[in-house]
Amino acid sequence: MPRSLAFRLTLAFLLVSLVGVALVAVLSRFITVREFDRLTEGQAKSSFSANVSAYYQAYGTWEGIH
Repeated sequence: MPRSLAFRLTLAFLLVSLVGVALVAVLSRFITVREFDRLTEGQAKSSFSANVSAYYQAYGTWEGIH
């Protein structure tokens, strides 16, 4: 039993739309994870720098830093 042209076009548009939504979701997740990693790395570097500076100011030497 052949399906009507309108039904097949609707199904095709629905499939294309679902693929588009899935692609946007995957790309959004990838970009969000990448940017979050960059943020946490930047915060870790900043924290490390502040801790090292405070250590040097407190002890006047790099000896004993871990």
